[in-house]
Amino acid sequence: MVRPVRWRLSSAPLLEVVWDGERLLYQGASGETHYLNAAGSQVVARLHEGEATVDDLLAVLDPAPSAGAAEVLRRSQLEALLARLDELGIVIGTTTA
Repeated sequence: MVRPVRWRLSSAPLLEVVWDGERLLYQGASGETHYLNAAGSQVVARLHEGEATVDDLLAVLDPAPSAGAAEVLRRSQLEALLARLDELGIVIGTTTA
């Protein structure tokens, strides 16, 4: 059985500024600043509450999801966002045994 990936924020310190639902993240260790649109900001806000699966995060982004191709597209976009945030060292994805 494949276990879902659980996502969490990295322990690296971030300076965050939020306005109008969007977010800037400054990583002191890398010296990089990253802009997140409203969806990315919601993902980071949810991960501040604790670990979450892709399904948990989709529920935050779209509380009344539709089925079919739209759902596949949303999941694909979210997985791409999480992969990019992982590359940047902002989030970490783990599975449990």
